[in-house]
Amino acid sequence: ISSILQKQINRETDYAFRYGGEEFLLMLGFTDSLGANIVASRINKALHEAKLPHCKSPINQYITVSMGIATISDKECTFLELLDKSDKALYVAKESGRNTIIHSRPEKVMS
Repeated sequence: ISSILQKQINRETDYAFRYGGEEFLLMLGFTDSLGANIVASRINKALHEAKLPHCKSPINQYITVSMGIATISDKECTFLELLDKSDKALYVAKESGRNTIIHSRPEKVMS
């Protein structure tokens, strides 16, 4: 999976990290939600084409991926707040039937 992730990000501002047992974190610098969705879709496609066996899964015979996407809006956001937003979106993706991409809702900016 890490090899697939690395092949789908190719800019100097993009990084992939293992974050927990079966979770990965991608940081895509200078990327809006549309750009993040494009990268997520490429990852999904590459993983689907790889057909990596998931022997212990009662849900799917191949490994699939659920993704939570969060982006920084006009309001300043700490790394931990951004991580929390993406984590919440990830769990919505998992609860929505897995193998899906969910975007966090950006907070409304108050002037």
